[in-house]
Amino acid sequence: MEIKFAISFTRNRNVRPAGGKTAKQPWAVMKSQSISVLWFIWLFVYVTICSARTAADQGPYRIKEFPNVCVTLRIDDMQSRITTYGQSWSKFLQTAERHGAKLTLAVVPHRLIEPQNDDGRLVEQLNGAIARGHCVIMHGYNHICPLCLSSGHEFCCNTSARRLSIKERIEYLKLGITIFEQKLGRRPLFYCGPGSDDEIASPNYDAVTAAGFRFITQGDNHYPYRRREVIEVPCSDEFTWGLTTATYQKALDEAKTRFLNLAKRYPGYFGLCFHDPFIRDGYENGLLAQWLDEFLTFIDTETAGNVWYATNEEAAVYYFNLPSLNYNNTIR
Repeated sequence: MEIKFAISFTRNRNVRPAGGKTAKQPWAVMKSQSISVLWFIWLFVYVTICSARTAADQGPYRIKEFPNVCVTLRIDDMQSRITTYGQSWSKFLQTAERHGAKLTLAVVPHRLIEPQNDDGRLVEQLNGAIARGHCVIMHGYNHICPLCLSSGHEFCCNTSARRLSIKERIEYLKLGITIFEQKLGRRPLFYCGPGSDDEIASPNYDAVTAAGFRFITQGDNHYPYRRREVIEVPCSDEFTWGLTTATYQKALDEAKTRFLNLAKRYPGYFGLCFHDPFIRDGYENGLLAQWLDEFLTFIDTETAGNVWYATNEEAAVYYFNLPSLNYNNTIR
């Protein structure tokens, strides 16, 4: 079967119907035909452009189909200035390791040189975790806004509606990198903005990339993707802030539902966030370690054990086919 399209922009084109008489095709019909074809062409061009942009932004994936799921567990605010619950978080760490899970520890550099950590115990804990396969990333510089002294942000002040300049931000970030290198003997590869700071938006994005970071973990997406110069491995969900026995089951049910909704979607990824000091042994008698055990047991069961608990670094390497990463902020 052969289909032919004839498009005309002439108002009075003559056509000869079956009866042999010459008739004029109404202009409205020809106009409708022209618009339909032009709309089809526009749609084709639009889809092509969007596909190209998607490929450029997100990069090449090697998909893990459900139930093969990649799960990342990020712990923010390492380590909180709250000393009420002691310094140990060994129960949480050991619980994760029993399930074969690796943690991404988002460390606030300035905390490493503060009085509550003068004894070097936190540095020892972090280096011990690194030696067992967990990873550390940089979480701001001080987690305190220099403009209003709030701990809810650092470089983007919501209270005063002011913003630090890119130069000021870069200076703080470089100070944080220096502390990392001095205390932990390594340069951080990933950056995680404190509180409401948004490292995807300019000028934070410009400062983060100028400081040398090419990997971030931000919460505006639900799967790893590439945006301009950086790769993002997000942890967009948190259910256990201020966890108590009263909120335990509700938080667990919400996390289970969220996991099932997201992990079955392309590309089979789930990023979960926790916060210190709630992970500590002394907080609610290690309640969060118990919660983690129950939640990871649920994941193990739902995926029939076909789950990969990765650090943010490992996920970046896997999803974007990168060589291994080292701590000189370069790719081998």
